[in-house]
Amino acid sequence: ATALQEVPAVLETALDGAGLERIDALLIAHVDPRVEEQLAERLGARATRVLPRDHIYAYSASLPAALARAVRSGVVQPGETVAMVTAGQGASWGAAVVRI
Repeated sequence: ATALQEVPAVLETALDGAGLERIDALLIAHVDPRVEEQLAERLGARATRVLPRDHIYAYSASLPAALARAVRSGVVQPGETVAMVTAGQGASWGAAVVRI
């Protein structure tokens, strides 16, 4: 799958751009839960923890909604660094790194 090739590379680019080797938490959004699991296995070493899938795939709303729930519930704490990665239908993928 394209996501399994491209998402790790785009995460590396985002982490390099942020000057980070590791992050506190990783959020992954993909239409196929099996691909999410495979990405978590590949990318998890860069994160203290991979946040569990707690949502249905909702296209561009998936990551901000999951991040908001994680912050609101206390799973992600102020001062932590979170990377978010996604791949959608077709040839689209992206990553962002934020400090809460």
